Amino acid sequence: KAALAYAAEHGMELVTIITTLVVGPFLSTGMPPSMITALALVTGNEAHYSILKQVQFVHLDDLCDAHIFLFEHPAAAGRYVCSSCDTTIHDLAAMLRDRYPEYDIPERFPAGTGIEDDLQMVHMSAKKLQDLGFTFRYTRMEDMYDDAIRTCREKGLIPLAAAGRDDGSASVRAPGERDVTATAGGDVSAPVRAPGGETDVTIGA
Repeated sequence: KAALAYAAEHGMELVTIITTLVVGPFLSTGMPPSMITALALVTGNEAHYSILKQVQFVHLDDLCDAHIFLFEHPAAAGRYVCSSCDTTIHDLAAMLRDRYPEYDIPERFPAGTGIEDDLQMVHMSAKKLQDLGFTFRYTRMEDMYDDAIRTCREKGLIPLAAAGRDDGSASVRAPGERDVTATAGGDVSAPVRAPGGETDVTIGA
């Protein structure tokens, strides 16, 4: 508020963006803090469960686009919420269990975690941003998490499956892209499905 007041007093145009939890692909070699939280149900990082209790998401690409959009818009002064998806930890866990059964996603949360069974979603509205003409490309958490998990797997930041799953062999799929079989020995046999057909490749660890 002080910054906005200062800008108004001195004839400056100030734009601030309030972003929710950022999910999606990334360039860094390590896992960004937002992704550590977003993938807590996949990695079993219980310390971050409370943040996911009633959570809002935005895809990284949309956040970058919003910065550029507001920078270029002639009437964009003020504060803007950048968020395109709301959910609860229960719905998030259900989605991850359905799309990624190779991971041990919890079905229930023990007493004392503060995570009630009847959680309601908390909405953060990006109407002000959208009223200027901005359109989110990603509004489904499924798409955000597919991009995030694929990137983490490619960088070796998360395993292809939970330890000991299916006696060391797990069927791993990147939704919409490929099915992969990962074995305890470290070899990956992946039938890669492309629009023009299917090619079998074997990737050694």
